Amino acid sequence: REDIEQFLGKKVFLELYVKVNENWRDNERQLKRFGYEQE
Repeated sequence: REDIEQFLGKKVFLELYVKVNENWRDNERQLKRFGYEQE
């Protein structure tokens, strides 16, 4: 948020909603979407 405020030159208010899918850690497709690759 602070980086966005600095970029825009004014105050920014953010609302964040988080949705958690059950067993997301066991879902290989979800992990790839989030940027985690199996090594």
